[in-house]
Amino acid sequence: MPSLLTSNGSALLTGTPKSFNHLYDAYDKGQRKVTGWESWQFKTSEAPHIDQAFLGQMRAEMDPRAYRQEFEASFEALAGRAYYAFDRKHDVGVVELDRAAPACVAFDFNINPATAIIGQGFGQQATIWREVFVTHAGGEATRAAAEAAKAHLDRAGWKGAVRIYGDPAGKAAKTTGPSDHAILRQVFPLATWCISPHAPHVRDRVAAVNARCETMDGHRHMRVDPSCIHLIADYEQVIFEDNGDLDKKSNPMLTHVSDASGYWIHKEWPVKHVEQAVGRARIERIM
Repeated sequence: MPSLLTSNGSALLTGTPKSFNHLYDAYDKGQRKVTGWESWQFKTSEAPHIDQAFLGQMRAEMDPRAYRQEFEASFEALAGRAYYAFDRKHDVGVVELDRAAPACVAFDFNINPATAIIGQGFGQQATIWREVFVTHAGGEATRAAAEAAKAHLDRAGWKGAVRIYGDPAGKAAKTTGPSDHAILRQVFPLATWCISPHAPHVRDRVAAVNARCETMDGHRHMRVDPSCIHLIADYEQVIFEDNGDLDKKSNPMLTHVSDASGYWIHKEWPVKHVEQAVGRARIERIM
């Protein structure tokens, strides 16, 4: 504003929608015809140079809310249910381990509860067979969760491959004992290590889970066994705070097992970021 006042100039603000933040506030002034403001949207989905086959691929891979934001310049609310695409009527059903596919074990390194999920992937389909939810394990929380996950597989007579997923932060050494990653390597010495070197953004993890529940083309790619009661509760009850972070305070027992599932799902079916081909909103302030 000081620069515009001294030069009697104008400002052009450009950006991409991300919830109802300061960009939306500026854009909305133009839409409401506030004196001196104009605003426009340019949707990637309507750009003549964008390959329609590519858009079709994105509709088959992205959840509806993320697709509308990235390709239709839509301002989408982050408030409310984080895993809004999950629907127990469609996404909960009996899951059996497929002996021909690896067992994917994903962990969230937390003290209380200590959590993990055991799932499998088949193309675009994600199935979650069992969950681990251990409380009051103290300093042995990670070992308790790992051994509980291994016990699930042992009881099922699992002899196949195992793949390990989880929070990259678990590699940090502890003053009270080995790191979380070291413990997992002790419990699963023959497993394939699939933990990324860097943690994905929380919203990217959530978007990846939503895209397994339902993609923009209307297809659903998730099945959760009814025994995973804590995971189902997470998918139905975890909400975003006003600042866009997951609400981890209202109920400390929520978010952890869904975080575990998110590390696996984001690793195998990551969200799409198309930096050069996204819907844009343009706002101009005229002095």
